[in-house]
Amino acid sequence: MKRSITKNLSGVNFHDSRIVGFERAGDTVTLTFDWAGVAYENAVRVVGLCHLHLFQIVSEEVFPSDHSTECMGREYKLVGDNNSESDNDLILGGFFESATKHSWVEWRCKFESFKLEWYSDVTLEEWRSGKLPNSDQAAS
Repeated sequence: MKRSITKNLSGVNFHDSRIVGFERAGDTVTLTFDWAGVAYENAVRVVGLCHLHLFQIVSEEVFPSDHSTECMGREYKLVGDNNSESDNDLILGGFFESATKHSWVEWRCKFESFKLEWYSDVTLEEWRSGKLPNSDQAAS
């Protein structure tokens, strides 16, 4: 069953997840992660493959400035940190790795609204005991 949230982006944790897709369509960016921790229905859930849609991008910056979002999902593989002060901003930090360069990079984005979607999740307690979200269902 497909689930989603449109509030409480600060309750989403992408630490140690991988960016497996980055798509831009007009003023919308969709990031696909292999997993995330989500505050959902009064509990922390560990979700499987998930899509984060950022609608009506207001601004975005990449630091250091010699990097670009064109490499998201290829060289920006592992998310080390994420932060949101509201439901309208996101900072993703992680390691950029290419054949010639390795560095910490932050992508800062402001937008009008978001939607995080996923199909499979387990409770944090289930995850700690070894149960994983069903990876057979792809979020779309």
